[in-house]
Amino acid sequence: MSQRLFDRKAYMKKYMAVYNKEHYVQQREWMKQHPESRKRFLVNHPNYYLNKRKEYKTKIDTYNRNYNANNKEKLHAYHQIRDFPLAEICEICGCSENLVRHHPDYSEPLLYVTVCSSCHKYIHNYG
Repeated sequence: MSQRLFDRKAYMKKYMAVYNKEHYVQQREWMKQHPESRKRFLVNHPNYYLNKRKEYKTKIDTYNRNYNANNKEKLHAYHQIRDFPLAEICEICGCSENLVRHHPDYSEPLLYVTVCSSCHKYIHNYG
């Protein structure tokens, strides 16, 4: 059952990526064919993009503030070892690309394992 659910999620993610890309291309083409519509919109809504940027910045700032408050131990561990060198290969699969540090236990910040990003995702998703 879980394998089927996983396949469905992967399919939907792939489908939505394709749909979003196609939708974006269609919108770009429509905007090229109707430049007067964009001009008319900007005349009627002069601060639209400015307001969107402000809303987005506020949203990101709030998210970061909450994340930092809820993950102090994780951030402390990250800051203690961020300048330490990575190993040459992933300690799980032996891959040498996209290497990251993984803390098995945040209470011991100097203890970390070098893994590739795909193994890191697997560790966090499936333990």
